[in-house]
Amino acid sequence: MLLTYLPTSIIEIIAFIISLISLSDKRVGWYKNFIWYLAIVVIIENFALAIVFYWHQPNNYWIFNIFQPIQIGFISWLMYKITKPFFNSKWLIVSLAVISLIIFIAENYNTGFRNYAKITKTYFAIFAVVEALLFYYYFLKQESNISITRYPPFWIITGIFFFYFVSITSNLFYDTLSAINKTKTKPIRYTIFLILNIILYGCWSYAFIWKKKTATSFTQ
Repeated sequence: MLLTYLPTSIIEIIAFIISLISLSDKRVGWYKNFIWYLAIVVIIENFALAIVFYWHQPNNYWIFNIFQPIQIGFISWLMYKITKPFFNSKWLIVSLAVISLIIFIAENYNTGFRNYAKITKTYFAIFAVVEALLFYYYFLKQESNISITRYPPFWIITGIFFFYFVSITSNLFYDTLSAINKTKTKPIRYTIFLILNIILYGCWSYAFIWKKKTATSFTQ
């Protein structure tokens, strides 16, 4: 059963290694913060696996709930850094992040910290998709010759967009998918998020590589 869940951990480790190789140079600017974030992601993911498969606990939702505010904070900060050159997004992103944290606190108070925080995840996913769509709108609206294939922010946002867009549906039908999982040898919901993680970290890794290549000529 452990082998079923290892691919996600491997994908995150690969993305972390690529970030180390690509973003260690100080010329990449604020992109270096990806290294710390992905390091935390790798630690959380592997600790979560250990909780279930080594310590044989019934669930590991609480460790992901600990990570939730970190994720909300980092993705919101990331959205601000990327959208800042295109439109004044500061107060919108701050407001949505604060709302997400309030929902997180309320949900954990009402349902308990050891339960899956699906309401928080759903609302934050909606907020992230809205912010990504605003980026696409203002990015495409501008008159410039930026090549999207070589523009790291585009691929970072694209990874976030696909990950959270599909996450909305998955979280809305969480109970249904959980019920289906009990009758299947391969967990459907996990498979969905495995694909989403491949897309997210694939896009981010591509962005890291291009950021390294353009660090001397392109300043975000």
